Formats: sequence, structure tokens, C-alpha cells
Amino acid sequence: MRHLLTVCLIASGFIGLWPASARAEFIDLAITADSIRFSEDTLYADETVRIYATITNSGDTDSIAQVFFYTSDVLIGESQPISVLAGGGDDVYVDFDLPEGSFNIRAVIQGADPEDSTPANNEAITPLFSTISDNDRDGALNDEDNCPDSDNLDQANLDGDNQGDACDEDIDNDGVTNDEDDFPLDQNKSNDEPAPLPTPTPTPSPAPVAVVNETVALAPEAASAELAGVAVTDEGAVLAEAVAIALDLSGFGSGAPISSPAAHFTYEQINWRTYEFVAKPPLGGDELTFAWDFDDGATSVQATITHTFPTFGVYSVSLAILASDGTILSDSQDLVVSFFHLSNPWLLLCLGVLLLIMAGLTVLVVRLRRGE
Repeated sequence: MRHLLTVCLIASGFIGLWPASARAEFIDLAITADSIRFSEDTLYADETVRIYATITNSGDTDSIAQVFFYTSDVLIGESQPISVLAGGGDDVYVDFDLPEGSFNIRAVIQGADPEDSTPANNEAITPLFSTISDNDRDGALNDEDNCPDSDNLDQANLDGDNQGDACDEDIDNDGVTNDEDDFPLDQNKSNDEPAPLPTPTPTPSPAPVAVVNETVALAPEAASAELAGVAVTDEGAVLAEAVAIALDLSGFGSGAPISSPAAHFTYEQINWRTYEFVAKPPLGGDELTFAWDFDDGATSVQATITHTFPTFGVYSVSLAILASDGTILSDSQDLVVSFFHLSNPWLLLCLGVLLLIMAGLTVLVVRLRRGE
């Protein structure tokens, strides 16, 4: 019995001294679909992101291996080396160009050294991911975006073509590019040259009798000359005619309402510098917004507006009509506020000076003829 005990003790000592390399090794490298993740939360098509994965080793022996990433059967980048301690883990990553549409990621552990004891968990496949096709990241998808490469969430499109304002080289579609157009938002104008002044309709000259009567009334010196047997002078007739023409200028520019070029509004002169403007909305339109610009710093959002311009000159009056569906109608008209109106104090001053000069000439001629 004592000899048997001695043999057992000697055998146990040899087992304790047995090399560790001769023992049985257990390797368990593993990867799961949940451990595969992206560097970005939102996946945009054609954007480069980084794919991460975590590999664990629940065995009792350290191991090295290679990790391969695939989308369908296409290898993503190159294989990634790992070195995983027993009971630990290791992270690997690879850069990936996101495709359009749906895809999934497959990760595979290969070439474990020492060899993996449980290779069944060496592969993982993620669920399907879907990318967003939005090149300019403005929230409007490419197939619905009228400027897919320019940020324009409002999708503004003044001329209603297939290009939004943010990327349209001719926003108002008047044939002149924006960088050469002084009025890029007005299809009726492209430069700042004022429209030519309209030619006034000539007024008929007063009848000769009316001229003589006006002359007697405004030139008492001529009346005295006539009583003294001297005929009314030609200068007196010219003076009377000038007064008659001046009086006739008080109605210059008035008349029936005038329609704008695109017939989106009409205007009518109320007084010298005062006009009434009336918007003409499209038939069937509802929830319309009006925007007037009178080219003198004044604006309005009313459908009908009476506006007084600060002085005579040429004003580019424009109107934009915005419908509830985003459609915009624009129209503009060059309006001429004439200098020739009796409400213009400068004109009255000129006429007064003219009358004084003519009266003085008349008196001078009459005295010369009487020999004074």
C-alpha cells in the first residue's frame, strides 16, 4: 500500500511538470450582427463611412485571425488583422462607400491561429440598411429636388422650369443670365436703362377769337393800345396761345386705366403724382398674396392701392402674386410721372416767369409803336 501511494505521488508530479503546449487548447472567436455598426447615424448614398465590428474570444488561449467585410459577395476594402486575448475582444474597421438603395454587411473571421474550436460563430450578417439619396443634404430627396446639388429646401422656382432658383442660371427665364441681368427676378426687364418718355398727343391750338379775348384779359396794355387805335400785337397773340397750352397741360397723363404688360394689374392717374393700382389675380385663384414695389422705397401687400410718388420721373412699378401652391406671377411697368402738370409747383413757377417775360415784351412793343 505504501508503495502504491509513492507511485501516485511521483505520477502527479510528472503531470504538473508537463509542458503547457501539450495541454488541450480551446479557442472561441466570435462575431455577431449587433457588433457591426457605422460611424454615422444617417446613411447618405455616395458618402464614405466607416464600418466597425467587435470580435470576442471566450476561449482560454490567445488567437490571431483575419476579418473580411462584404456587401453581397463584393469584398469591402482589405482584410483586417485581429489579435484577441483569451477572454477579451478586439475592434476592427474598414471604410465603405455607401450605395444607393438597400444593402447589408457580412463579416467573416478566417485564418485563426491557433485554429478556432467553434467556427460556427465566425460569420455574421446584418439586417438590410437603406441609404438616403440627398446630395445637397437639404432634406429634399434627389428625385424630388429641383436643385439636387444645391441646398434649397424651399424649392423656390420663379419661372416654373425644371431648375430651382438656387441652381438656375436664368431665374426669370428672360434669356439673360443672372450675372448679366440687372433685374434677375423680373422677366420683363434685364437692364436699368429707363424706358423712353411717351410722346404727348399734340393739343389743338385755341380758336383765333379765343386768343384775342385771352390776350385782352391778361394784357391790359394791349387793350389800352387798341382803344388808342393801335392794333393788337403778334406778341400778345403768342402770349395768349402759351397760356392756353399751359392750361391744357393740367389733364396730361389722365384717362382710362392702363393695363401692365402681362395684364396682372392696371393703373389710373388720379392726380399729378397720385395713381390707383389694381391687381388682376388669375381666375379661380384663392389665398393669394400680393407684393407691390413702387421703385421709390414704398411697398404694399394690398390688392388695390392708391400711391403718391415723391416727384416727377420714371418709376418701375412691379407686382408679384403668390398662390397657395407656391406659384408666383410677376409683372412690371415703367410709369412716367410727367413734369408737365399744373399741380407741379416748378411748372407753375416756369409759367409765371414766362408770362411776366411775355407781358413785358408786349408792353415794350406797344410803347415802341406809339413812339414812347
